[in-house]
Amino acid sequence: MPPSDPPKPSSEEARQTRVAAARTLGQRLDRGVEVVAGVPRPIVWSLFVAAVLGTSPLVSGEIKLAGLETGNPVLAWVVQLSLLALAVTVAVGCFFVVRAVVAYLEEGRWPQRAGGVDVGEHDAALDQVERGAEELSRGADAFRALERQLTESNRVIRYLMGELDRARGTPPEHGAEEPGAEERGS
Repeated sequence: MPPSDPPKPSSEEARQTRVAAARTLGQRLDRGVEVVAGVPRPIVWSLFVAAVLGTSPLVSGEIKLAGLETGNPVLAWVVQLSLLALAVTVAVGCFFVVRAVVAYLEEGRWPQRAGGVDVGEHDAALDQVERGAEELSRGADAFRALERQLTESNRVIRYLMGELDRARGTPPEHGAEEPGAEERGS
């Protein structure tokens, strides 16, 4: 016996599951923000000073910046600080975008468009495919039942034709057999 598929959750159950998952993720992100916000100021300033000093060029002489050679170490330092600031800005921006999407999902509002595709159209297409598969399965079952009935009717007709030929006293012409003889002889 083939294993049965687990029952599909209803759309409301699926929605509640998504909301619960979003709330859990949101709580974790909020705890992360609280941990970062709880770092004492002297440690934050120490990290800032270490980052500024860590980007300072320690090499004197010619320095290559994006393929251009320069002898100005201050310029190299400014470029490195700018890159660090850009990296921090992108990281913080990405975090807040993710947190905003999670907050949106926590409210139970699922996005309607994703990457230029209307999610509702996608869901409708999947539902239509499932309905089509169910209809096809029902049609195949009906076809098999009709095929069985036709086979049985054919056997009965052949049997009756043979009986009719015997009653007339003529040899059977139609390959008449008893019903079920095909099953016994094969």
